[in-house]
Parts: sequence; C-alpha cells; structure tokens
Amino acid sequence: SLTSGFADDVFAFCSGPRVSCHAPLRPYFREAPQSQCMFFVAMAMLCEVDAPTAEHQSSDDPAVATAAEADLVLSLCSPDSRDTEACHTCSPTLKLWSRRFGTAGARRVLGLLGVDPEVAIAA
Repeated sequence: SLTSGFADDVFAFCSGPRVSCHAPLRPYFREAPQSQCMFFVAMAMLCEVDAPTAEHQSSDDPAVATAAEADLVLSLCSPDSRDTEACHTCSPTLKLWSRRFGTAGARRVLGLLGVDPEVAIAA
C-alpha cells in the first residue's frame, strides 16, 4: 500500500537525481549555494553528450531501454500570477531548462513539477 507521503509525490519511485530548492544537494557541494548546486546537476544531466536516443529508450532490449531510461526530476518554483520571477534559488535552473528543453539531453527528464511548460520555455 502507498503511504501518504509517497502518494503525494508522483515521482517518489524515481531513484534518479531530483533538482529542487527543497531537495538539498549540499552534502555533495559543501560550500556552494543551493542555486549553484541545482544548476550544476541540471547542466550535467541535460548535457547532449552521450544523451539517450529515442530509439534506445524504446528498444525491445530491456538492458538498452533501462540504460537509456529518463530519471531526472526537475521540481522548480516558477512565476505565477503573483510573482514576476521564479524564486532566486530555482531561477538559474529554470533558465537553463528553457534553453535545453528541445535538446537530446532533455530525454533524461522523467518529470517536470511546479512549472507551467509555456512559462518554462519563455524563462
């Protein structure tokens, strides 16, 4: 059965990286601000070098498909009707996503939470 915490998070099953202002990455980056940590992880994951292809992700070979599976979750604050900008921590990563969403590296993204896709593209 699902616990309430698990049920509230549609990507709780994801074992890959989660980039969010609410998911501290500091144990890996001792002195860097959270916004820089988030940007670094997102930049590395959205890189087009060795990005999975659509063919690999839909392969009939389970090993190939699993290796190419999307596993990055971006959970970002975005502009809404009250604010004109994303939160200071999420803003650099949101801008990066707006530049990388149409690239091969974007195939690594399993989920995009808290961001209206049209706002993310325009960021």
